[in-house]
Amino acid sequence: MDAYDFYKHVQNLWVVNSDKNSGMLKKSYKLMPILTWTPEGYIQVVNAKYDENLKAIILITDEK
Repeated sequence: MDAYDFYKHVQNLWVVNSDKNSGMLKKSYKLMPILTWTPEGYIQVVNAKYDENLKAIILITDEK
């Protein structure tokens, strides 16, 4: 999957599933974390960086 396709897919998931508090002037969005599966279970993605050698975006996960 290309990074742009991934971005659009995640954006669409957020739009469809986020609470928008329709009709309110001041909207307070609830956090919708991004998780990834590992052999130890789900862990939260906390950042991303570009790796010049791999020419790829690397997801940085929570160390907990």
